[in-house]
Amino acid sequence: MNELAGRILASKSGLTSVVDRVEESALVRRERPPADQRAVEVFITPGGLEALHAARIVHRRGIQEHFAHHLDQRDLAALAHTLEKVRVHVRPLRAGRVSR
Repeated sequence: MNELAGRILASKSGLTSVVDRVEESALVRRERPPADQRAVEVFITPGGLEALHAARIVHRRGIQEHFAHHLDQRDLAALAHTLEKVRVHVRPLRAGRVSR
């Protein structure tokens, strides 16, 4: 949970609240690994995978309809160039080292 919270730049308590709700919907499950009972691991369930795949379809459709559809090849090339600069900057950063 700590690693996940760091990767998504959320507080541990904020992530715990989200995972509580998602777990209540049976989309994830928590387990304590036998080697370290202090840790909590979160795993996506088969139902969670189904929900994720369904959400991806809607998400991609929305991006296409409300964003990409309105850009021509020149716009897309400029956007790719701009985002590459951001990727190069962000790539070496590790979870927990990004300042807000």
